[in-house]
Amino acid sequence: MKDYILSNQKLIIIILAILFLFSLGISLTKHMPESKNYKRYTEALEKFNIGSYSEAYHVFGKVSRFSKLKPAAIYRQAVCANKLDDKRAEESKYKELIRKYPHSKITLRARYLKAQLYYNSDKDKKALKEFRQVIHKAPKTEYAIASNYYIALIETKNIEKIRNERKKEKLKRNAILAYKTYLKEAPTGKFSLNAVDKWVGLGTNLNCEDNLLIAKIYQENGQYDKSEKYLKLTNQDISWPYIVKNAYKLQNYQKAKLFTEMGVKGLAQNNIAINEDFNKEEQNKAIYDAIDIYLKISDNKRLAISYLLSISNKQAGYDYLIYKNCNNLPAETQIACYNTLVYKYPNGQFSADALANVFYDKIKNQNYDEAKKLGKTHLSKFKNVKSSTKVIFWLAKINERTRNYDIARNYYKKLMHEYPDDYYTLHAYLNMNKYRYVNIVSLTPKPVVFPYKDENNDIIQELTKVKDYGLINVLYGDDQFIKSWLLYMQGDFSGSARIARDAMDKMEIKPNKNDLRWRLVYPLHYVDIINTACNKYGNDPTLIMSIIREESYFNPEAKSGVGARGLMQLMPATAQETAKNAGIAFPTVELLYNPETNIKLGNLYFANLKKNLSNQDVYAVLAYNGGIGSIGRWRNNLSYYDIDDFVEQIPYSETQNYLKKVYRSYWNYLRIYEGLKL
Repeated sequence: MKDYILSNQKLIIIILAILFLFSLGISLTKHMPESKNYKRYTEALEKFNIGSYSEAYHVFGKVSRFSKLKPAAIYRQAVCANKLDDKRAEESKYKELIRKYPHSKITLRARYLKAQLYYNSDKDKKALKEFRQVIHKAPKTEYAIASNYYIALIETKNIEKIRNERKKEKLKRNAILAYKTYLKEAPTGKFSLNAVDKWVGLGTNLNCEDNLLIAKIYQENGQYDKSEKYLKLTNQDISWPYIVKNAYKLQNYQKAKLFTEMGVKGLAQNNIAINEDFNKEEQNKAIYDAIDIYLKISDNKRLAISYLLSISNKQAGYDYLIYKNCNNLPAETQIACYNTLVYKYPNGQFSADALANVFYDKIKNQNYDEAKKLGKTHLSKFKNVKSSTKVIFWLAKINERTRNYDIARNYYKKLMHEYPDDYYTLHAYLNMNKYRYVNIVSLTPKPVVFPYKDENNDIIQELTKVKDYGLINVLYGDDQFIKSWLLYMQGDFSGSARIARDAMDKMEIKPNKNDLRWRLVYPLHYVDIINTACNKYGNDPTLIMSIIREESYFNPEAKSGVGARGLMQLMPATAQETAKNAGIAFPTVELLYNPETNIKLGNLYFANLKKNLSNQDVYAVLAYNGGIGSIGRWRNNLSYYDIDDFVEQIPYSETQNYLKKVYRSYWNYLRIYEGLKL
């Protein structure tokens, strides 16, 4: 009995010792420096990138379970298992992620891939359950959209297994609904064409809505012959703009013109009973695109607009036709046309711009009281439209001219607060501070870094530290600023800046100037080359940076349709003449793609323009786009109160918009990098 008790005591001691050592191990692991986990993850990632998946799997497994990187490490193990065709290990890792990290974004992808794994293993019931879970948990994500496609495939496959006709029809309806849901959300998705083929292969009767959707899918994917077949089976009262686009792509210009004319007349043939999924905004855009095609293939744009107006039933795209007509009229008759547009379509989407033009015309003619009324009407009727900044700025200006300084200042403040990154905000800042342009001797760069300081999600900050850009792209590529940052890290500076620009433009409320996303929208490249050239030729480096951004978006290999080359888009003849006049040996045309050569000659050319235009940067920027001869004519012929008036009255919209874009960039570089107080 005594021996039995002693043996039990020994067993208890051993168990306690094991538990102590186990808890000690957990404690040590828990307090392991995160730097060691970074090192392990980086080592594993290097092995993964060279194809050593078995070794990578093992090293990823060494990342501590207390590390923030652990979910990523488990996911990477699943991917390694997939590469090694070890389905059991892959499934196990997906399950581990879902169980231990249910709220992580990486887990949603794990669930989707787990569903795919079941689908590829013919475990249809399990796959359906997982795909439906993805849709339920994250209905607006790309995973949910793709899940609809797989659900449709499974339902289609199951139809063949069922003998009961009623059950067959139910499965068929389910499959069709899932195909349509996928196609509406992802018309150019990688499964879209196959989804159409599978849907049509079910042999169901297609209504007008179905035929138009299928026609759009083929059109969006460049298969215009197939699109043509389905467009013939649609309600052409609605589908005529798509018929026009398709005919244009097939170079059947006569048909494109015919259907545009029929469309604006309202005479398109209604071949099949209507049952269209009508989207007014989408339809309007399609109509405007069709009208633009008609004008593009017409010999005389002004006559073409007049003809369409004369035959229009005053419904489909009529306000757009009036707007296009106004923009193409001589200056002396434009205002009457804009007035007509505002009167006939007071709440239309083109009336805001038309009213802003009528408003400015009152200012030009010094009818300030009437202008104030129109400006206030514009701001009350149209919220946050393209012309809002112009109206706010000029309301401030005319209140200054009529000595209502407090009101003027309030408008300037409104502009700076609500539209901090606009061209007109630069002039609001300058007018409030009583001087024109800031003179910056040299640019001081700030690095482009990950665009979010305090990201609340569970893992992305850790992935940036170990440079797992591939996984960041997989998980967060739908965030356009992160996509921009990834392109920047890969050296695609042009693509990065364009994506960030578009993403920022879509934001109604702009972030603070210190927000890191601004550096992606307005990055600084070639700073040393620009500073050196600007110091030599007396140019403002911020302005030259802005010109480069608008001319080429930092693509040194950029070439325009007319042959302009490089960062500052120099024409070879212009570069040659500039070099000759300065006594510089002209390099080969190919050397214009060299950043240093291009920036040097571009600076010299800009300095020459400025020298011949009263040493004014504004005139030089205009001449850089519109030619020096045009600037002289405008200065002599236009009647303007100040430089702001002069810019508004430039008759070439391309040149006027170019100047506004350059100075918008200029303003943003100043406020982001030079720390102007706002």
